[in-house]
Amino acid sequence: MTPAYKVNTDINFEIFVQKMDGLSGDHKIEIQSGIHQMATDDLTDDRLEKIHLSFYLTNIYDQFYI
Repeated sequence: MTPAYKVNTDINFEIFVQKMDGLSGDHKIEIQSGIHQMATDDLTDDRLEKIHLSFYLTNIYDQFYI
C-alpha cells in the first residue's frame, strides 16, 4: 500500500476477506476486527494513519453485477 499511497495520497484501499460463508456471525465480526486492527497497527507503525481502508467480508454466494 505504501508505494501506491506515495503516488496518490487520495487513494482508497478495499480489502476483501473471502471464504466467510461457513462462519457464524460473531466469528465473522471477530475475524474482520482482527484483520482491521492488524492493518491499522501496521499503518500506525509506518506513520501512515491517513490511509483509508474499507473491509468487506465475502463468500461464494455473493453476486457482483457489472
